Amino acid sequence: MDARHFDALARALSTTDSRRRLLAFVATLPVLEGLFAILDPADAEAGGRHRRRKKAHKHGKGRRRKHTRKKCQPQPVAKTCAGKCGSVQNNCKKAVDCGPCNCGVCPICQVCNATTGQCIPDPATAGDACGDGLHCVDGQCVCDATSCADGCCDGDGACHVDDANACGTGGGACNACSDPAEVCDAGDCCIPAGSTAPGGTSCCAGLTQCADGVCKADCCAGVTCTAGACQDPGICNPATGVCSSPTPNTGAACSTGDPCTIGNDTCQAGVCTKGAVNVGAACGDGQICQANGACRCSGASCGTCRTCNATSGQCEVITCGTDPDCPGGCACSGGICGTTPTCRAFQQTCTNNFQCCSVGCFQRCFCSEAGEPCYNSSDCCSNPSAQTCKGFVCVPN
Repeated sequence: MDARHFDALARALSTTDSRRRLLAFVATLPVLEGLFAILDPADAEAGGRHRRRKKAHKHGKGRRRKHTRKKCQPQPVAKTCAGKCGSVQNNCKKAVDCGPCNCGVCPICQVCNATTGQCIPDPATAGDACGDGLHCVDGQCVCDATSCADGCCDGDGACHVDDANACGTGGGACNACSDPAEVCDAGDCCIPAGSTAPGGTSCCAGLTQCADGVCKADCCAGVTCTAGACQDPGICNPATGVCSSPTPNTGAACSTGDPCTIGNDTCQAGVCTKGAVNVGAACGDGQICQANGACRCSGASCGTCRTCNATSGQCEVITCGTDPDCPGGCACSGGICGTTPTCRAFQQTCTNNFQCCSVGCFQRCFCSEAGEPCYNSSDCCSNPSAQTCKGFVCVPN
């Protein structure tokens, strides 16, 4: 490069449009004249830019920071189309077909059937998230056993956290039960032992709802199966607590209440039947059992002071005026012969010593012997010359 070309280069670099001037100047150089002849001005300018950029990078100047653009992740169709129909732009600015608008706005997880005009489950949303812990299943936005981050998935398909509806029937943890009679057990609301289970509510694991409606581990606990005479008690059903019907107990001892067959009655086909008669056994007031099983008085069965009425079989009293009217030494008292004697005075006639009950006779109608009770010395009449009454006792003189 001679001095003239160098001066031209310097002037080109000092002006504001130095790029074009520089290219024009370089094109005049003998060495590069052939090369620039085959390049059009646009290519020449592009080449110049490339060279300048390369030079700038070489000296650490003009380096641009490289940016990496993240790829847009489209949100689930269920969320994009919630409450919308037709063509809807999602979060990535892409058009999403949310179904025709013939049905109006279909619920989330559903799409309009243009033919029927009815909202139907949208297959495109199956499994899509449609809420907190919810996703689309058969056109419904529901939870499942593991989708709720906290609380539990209830039978209504909604996530519940520490509220009265969190009964855990859909899976997950049971936090509380709406019925105060229920308790949480193994993720389920259930009725505990000893409480009554209303209709539609089940007992807790290991318990059975018995016939009385109470949840028990053993429905027969505290149940006693009873039976009538000549029956064996039924058997308690542990699943219900109900006893089966009693069964006849043939041959077992029983009692018909007949005093003449007592001890001999037995059960026959569930009925207590009279057995052999205990002939001669007492069966009533002065009555005895006859061979035919009748309970009647007979002979001397009524005792000394009464008589037996052969017609009625009953013992009857004997009327009297004085003691001699009564048989067998029975006393007449109140016009009736009885066993209570009339007291005799001292040394009166008597049939036994028990009639000597008046004061002064010392329970004795006969003369007192030595050592026996006395009231005065005349009582010691068995040997009056040798005995005297001292201290109410007959003693030798």
